[in-house]
Amino acid sequence: MKLEYIVFLSTFTVFIFEGLLHFMIGKHKIVLPQIDEAIQIVIVVVVFSLINAMVSKYINYLEQKYKE
Repeated sequence: MKLEYIVFLSTFTVFIFEGLLHFMIGKHKIVLPQIDEAIQIVIVVVVFSLINAMVSKYINYLEQKYKE
């Protein structure tokens, strides 16, 4: 599997749980978000996971370029 896919999936998995935990902390109880709130959380996490994957790919590219 390519590095950017691994970074995306790992970032998404970790941050979706982190986002849900913050949601529950904000509600002061253990409760899952309503569907519209859950969609917003997932969209934000997907966007930032993609950004993180692209940055990681670019950093890896620079590292390989300067090793040569």
